[in-house]
Amino acid sequence: MAVAGGGDAAIDWALALEPIANHVSIIHRRNNFRGLESSVAQLQQSSVELVTPFNITGVTAQGEGVQIELQENKGDTAKSLTADTLLVNYGFIADNHLLKDWGLELERRALVVNEFMMSSEPGIYGIGDASTYPGKVKLISSGFGEAPAAINHISTELYPDRRQPLHSTSM
Repeated sequence: MAVAGGGDAAIDWALALEPIANHVSIIHRRNNFRGLESSVAQLQQSSVELVTPFNITGVTAQGEGVQIELQENKGDTAKSLTADTLLVNYGFIADNHLLKDWGLELERRALVVNEFMMSSEPGIYGIGDASTYPGKVKLISSGFGEAPAAINHISTELYPDRRQPLHSTSM
């Protein structure tokens, strides 16, 4: 297995695959990883091969696997790596540039929302990494918590005469 990336997702995959794959390599453009300190320490103590600092320059099918061409970042060394599978975890950047055309307020490419997850335009809501508000922590778990806030507010807006739940109940 080859895993490309240097953040938490790439590190987590490499560590999860280590006990079940014959060999795991993690390819990253820097010598330092950006994951949790404890995960990086675990990675460095594992049998996962750290292929740093290299960029992937090409991937070609080879039998039932892939041949991965690598170029040293800021260096002259080129090499190749063969793997059954390449798993890419480069992350993403929220790109809400089209929302500017809608006249919505953006801050660093994220939709600005209030405590109900509503944007500056009534009826348009945003949650997760695509939105921002004062004190926002960009974690998946934050998005899970933002969804009920948005849904409850939308429900109240659509059905003001209905009583809304104030808390969840167990069955």
